[in-house]
Amino acid sequence: MDMGWVVGMVAVFMIFGGGSLIGKWIEGENEAKRIRAEKESGKSDASLALLQEMRREITTLRETTTRFDISFDAAITRLEQRMNYVESQIKDTSSHPVREDEESRPLELRGDHRR
Repeated sequence: MDMGWVVGMVAVFMIFGGGSLIGKWIEGENEAKRIRAEKESGKSDASLALLQEMRREITTLRETTTRFDISFDAAITRLEQRMNYVESQIKDTSSHPVREDEESRPLELRGDHRR
């Protein structure tokens, strides 16, 4: 088989526009590769953005938890102070018993004038 005629046909094809066709095909392949690369990097960029957003949310949650913890500790301290005050009042009241007849009288008229 004589392959000379095939080489001739390819040469004619390349002269009359075949080269630009192959060039366009190569450009298309390169463009497709670029788009795929952008999509892949876009996925990694999206993942990175999601990761950063999650870090911000965790930081916010930590700050909120710390504020609630401090607030809770302050509330417990206030309750302890109130309990100590009530206990001291109970001790003071039990050490100074009120007479039966004084209980029915208004505070202003009682002998010790304590309120």
